[in-house]
This record gives sequence, C-alpha cells and structure tokens, in this order.
Amino acid sequence: MPCSGQYPWLVTLRFVLPALDPEARIILTLCLASEAGLFALRLKIIMFQSTRRRIALISVDGDPAIEIGQEEAGGQNVYVRQVGNALAKLGWQVDMFTRRSSPEQAAIVQHNPNCRTIRLKAGPAKFMGRDTLFDHLPEFVAQFQQFQEREGFCYSLIHTNYWLSSWVGMELKKQQSLIQVHTYHSLGAVKYRSIGEVPVIAAQRLAVEKACLETVDRVIATSPQEQKDMRILVSQKGQIKMIPCGTDIDKYGGIERSVAREKLGIAPDAKMVLYVGRFDRRKGIETLVRAVAQSSLRGKANLQLVIGGGSCPGQSDGIERDRIANIVDEVGLEDCTTFPGRLNDILFYPSTMLLLMSA
Repeated sequence: MPCSGQYPWLVTLRFVLPALDPEARIILTLCLASEAGLFALRLKIIMFQSTRRRIALISVDGDPAIEIGQEEAGGQNVYVRQVGNALAKLGWQVDMFTRRSSPEQAAIVQHNPNCRTIRLKAGPAKFMGRDTLFDHLPEFVAQFQQFQEREGFCYSLIHTNYWLSSWVGMELKKQQSLIQVHTYHSLGAVKYRSIGEVPVIAAQRLAVEKACLETVDRVIATSPQEQKDMRILVSQKGQIKMIPCGTDIDKYGGIERSVAREKLGIAPDAKMVLYVGRFDRRKGIETLVRAVAQSSLRGKANLQLVIGGGSCPGQSDGIERDRIANIVDEVGLEDCTTFPGRLNDILFYPSTMLLLMSA
C-alpha cells in the first residue's frame, strides 16, 4: 500500500474520508491496491465533491415553469415540477431542463434555493408541437453539454420525461458516465391504437421507446396498467419500477361536499359531472358530452356538466373548445352545461359527483 510520503494528498484524504458516504468509502478500499487505482480514486473524490446529490430532470417538451393549461401544458409539466420540488426538499440540487419556446421566456427560473428550471435552445424560440421537435434534439444535447462546461460539472444522474427526452438522455449516456431513469407519461404503442391518423414520427417514436426500455437504468411505470403495456407492447427486456403518481392531500382533501357546494352556489341535490383538463381532441371530451346526453339521469334529476379548462381563441385549444360547445348544443345539453375556464378554485373537486381527468 503506498504511503503518504509518496502521495502527500493521502494526508488530506484522512480529513476528507469522514465526509464521504459509505459508497465512497468502499471505492477507497477497492482503489488503494494500486497506483492506477489511486488515480481512479482521485477522480472519484472529485466527482463526489462536485456532483453529490445533484440531479438533472429533462423534459424537453414539458416546461415545468410554464403556466399550466396552455397548449400541450398539463400533467407532464406538473409531474416534473412536483418531482423537482420534492427532491429539493430532500436536499438535492435539482436542475430541470426544457426547451425555450418564446424569446420572452427567462433562461433560468429559480423556484427555490435548490430547484430551478433551465431553458435551452432547441429550434426556433416559439411553440412547436411535440411531433415536430425530434429534429431539434441534437441541438438540445449540445446546449446541455455546453451548460455543463460553463457550470464546471457533469450530471451523474438524470431523470428523463417523455420519449423525446429519453432520446436526449440516451445520447448523453453515450458521451458521459451517468445513470438514466425515465418516465414515459404516454406510450406510442398505446396512443396510436386509438387514433385514426398516425403521424409521420410514429415509427421513430416507437423505436426510441423500445430502445429506452431496453437500455436505460430504470423505467418508472406510474400504474400497473402502464407496466403491463410496457411488457406486452414495447419489450420484455429492461428494468421497470412501479411508482404511482401522488396526490396533494393537503390541497385537495379534507373539504366536505356540502361545504364546497354552498361556497360555490351549487345546489345540494345536483348530479354534477366535472371534466378537468386541456381542450384537445385526443382527450375524448366529445365522448363524455354524448355519454351524459344519453344518461338515465337526464330529465329526472338536477344534472349538471361542468367542462373545466383554459383555452385561447383561435389557437388549437380554443378551436376544440368551440367544437365541444357546438356538440353540447347539438345534443341539447346547453341548459345544464357550463364552461368555467381554467379552474383555480379547488372547491370544484369535492363538489362533484363524478370527476373525469383525461390521461
């Protein structure tokens, strides 16, 4: 075993050792056997000092700092933001990477001392649909690497979200040592079975999702059904861990229906059906409207349909909102249907008889 006279930095190591976690101490034991091992150990110590408890959450298409309810801004954005906040509370330094979709957007949004959103250039700084982003991913990878160089560290742990980000993560993994965890949010193999017109990008997406499941370190399934779909429709290979999405019970629990209805002015006997989500044809709002129109409660009870969600006139969500309103008129539900817009009041949730939230 080399002595501290030959390697003066080992004296310093005596004071560094107590600060290292058990994994680092194991590395120390394994590396002290050879001179080459000492060099590897020095690199490991630098890595532990510079990247310990630091994680990059990558969500190319889902900006965690954007206002929820805008076009293609929904569940994924909330999921990434909440995961980032939760990790930050546990002491992790969390950097959430997304693409810049407007020249007015800040490059960095600091949510709290341990958590920030970082917007990288990937194509023009304007809104682009998910199906048009793939060709801009190499630029995103290059921008991510340049950020690491400027900051002076490399992320050794990343959590990618949606198939576009999984490609980014797999490309980064080819160029640096890291652990990649992935959440799909939706599977192309499931989605494409339920739509009539399959997009041109479909083949690319299916190939990337398969490669992701088979090669990344761990894939998170958010439900038993999603885990089953991965195995049946994507691949038998790969490591899957089922971690359900959480619910903020402090925010959404503990309010009696009668109290919530009284505050909102909703009749106690109302049979209220509430939809909450974006106006997107794929969400199936039309199916809901037509089902309510055929309900046995229609004409026999105080039936109310509330379709909640923000939209912008002339944009795709505004166009879909108008289409749904026309269907409401067509089936004769205009007298019992309301469009309250974006729901900022949480009292709507405990007030409802039936709550529908699209995937």
